[in-house]
Amino acid sequence: MSLDGYFSVEFEIRSPVEKFCQGYMEVAKPRNDKVSSDVREVLPSGKRKTQLRMEGFQISEWFRSLAKPLAYSTSDMAKSRNPDYYTKLEGTITVIHTEGIEGGRAIWTLQYEKISSDIKDTLFIIDITTIYFKQIDERIFSNL
Repeated sequence: MSLDGYFSVEFEIRSPVEKFCQGYMEVAKPRNDKVSSDVREVLPSGKRKTQLRMEGFQISEWFRSLAKPLAYSTSDMAKSRNPDYYTKLEGTITVIHTEGIEGGRAIWTLQYEKISSDIKDTLFIIDITTIYFKQIDERIFSNL
């Protein structure tokens, strides 16, 4: 079994794209010196594609703050779900506005590298982070 790989999942968001990105930044609380945003492309419609890059977000600390993700796990599951068992966890979320509606779609991609081939359930990490993003979206949408 390979030690590295990636997963990608696409999901709809109901909140306006800009508010979703702002909401995520409020929750993630990255260090200001590790956040950058730049306009990647100006479209003929006048809309801009903007890339937001955040470095230094501590996924291990964030993961432990979730509602006890390891509490009811077997030993194998606990290994798979513990970020410390990975030498690399890098995620990219791309949020795309859908014409005619406020929301859009998000594409969440996670690259990983495990420390051992004994770690089996790597899908858990993308599943739990997708739920996290959907909850952020729901909170923002319900407050509009």
